[in-house]
Amino acid sequence: MIDMTHTPTLTTFDPHVLRARVTRECFGFVTAADVAQLAAHPTSRLWQLLVRCGGCRFTAAAQDVAALIAAVEASGDHVRDVSFPVSTREGDR
Repeated sequence: MIDMTHTPTLTTFDPHVLRARVTRECFGFVTAADVAQLAAHPTSRLWQLLVRCGGCRFTAAAQDVAALIAAVEASGDHVRDVSFPVSTREGDR
């Protein structure tokens, strides 16, 4: 029987743990959900992410990535992927 009176403990988001996991498991590539978590965190919202598009690539703060992706897609281009730049991943190895 499931105890409905017990409230599960919410875990605290740690952007450093996310970066280490993404580096280890996904070679540094992040999902839209990862970007949203990074953008919402007071420390990681300014971390630079690499956005690779069909015609260009750029780095941007995590808090700006979603809006910039929308602008790229509205221009007719497409976003290939989003990742941590190599320089930020080397410390996690």
